[in-house]
Amino acid sequence: MNRQTNGEAFLGVHIEKEVDVTKRKTNWTPGPETMDSLLSLIKSKPDEVRWTDVEWETDLWSARRRAAAVDRPMFVWAMNGNPLGCV
Repeated sequence: MNRQTNGEAFLGVHIEKEVDVTKRKTNWTPGPETMDSLLSLIKSKPDEVRWTDVEWETDLWSARRRAAAVDRPMFVWAMNGNPLGCV
């Protein structure tokens, strides 16, 4: 659990006291020879990052003028906190 108060970040972590690694469900072991397969699993696919193709505006008034110039509505994405959910 992450929490922010007055610019200070707090992180709560739960760690298991005992982990039986012999009960793993896979034979996969991390190492240099398995790095390519791991990266292919965790690297973003092109269709997962299409939001980066959007020409986002960070200034509301310039976005308003730009939308009015092409007679299109605005999409406003507003949130409080870190976009990755680290609040």
